[in-house]
Amino acid sequence: LTVTTGGSGSGTVNSTVPSSGLILCSWPRQSGDNCMTTLTYGTAVTLVAAPGSSSLATWSGCDSVDADFCSVTLTSDRTVSASFDLKPPVRIGAVYYGSLADAYLHAGSGAIMEAQAVTFLGDLLMNRGITVRVRGGFSSEYSTQPGYTLLQGKLIIGSGMVTVERLTVK
Repeated sequence: LTVTTGGSGSGTVNSTVPSSGLILCSWPRQSGDNCMTTLTYGTAVTLVAAPGSSSLATWSGCDSVDADFCSVTLTSDRTVSASFDLKPPVRIGAVYYGSLADAYLHAGSGAIMEAQAVTFLGDLLMNRGITVRVRGGFSSEYSTQPGYTLLQGKLIIGSGMVTVERLTVK
């Protein structure tokens, strides 16, 4: 069993197999990482991704995936990949979006859009007749609000109601 890791973020992969087949594989790679093990065919392995606080994990090569867990039964030599990518700059609950416009497009009435303290270029048209709250200035982990989100363009509210917090429009 071989585990590969990569991406724009950080994290680790651990296995549930006995110590003789322990997988402990990080991204970025760390000294002492063990990303390969030899096990008996038929062995069922669960790999657990632990993304860094500003990252999300995705898997490929698994028999099944459940959140950060990858299940594999070794019927042959296998390679599984974990990608740790930085969290996109906007979220609604636990769903992430690449832009304010995309998040607004998917928002339901009453949604709270949280945005990282980054700059978004272009106009934001809000005309769906819904009520949303935009909270800006979040850290990449979405745990604190150390700054402001900048919208470099126009904020156009055609219909509905929008409440903003820590959003600067230039």
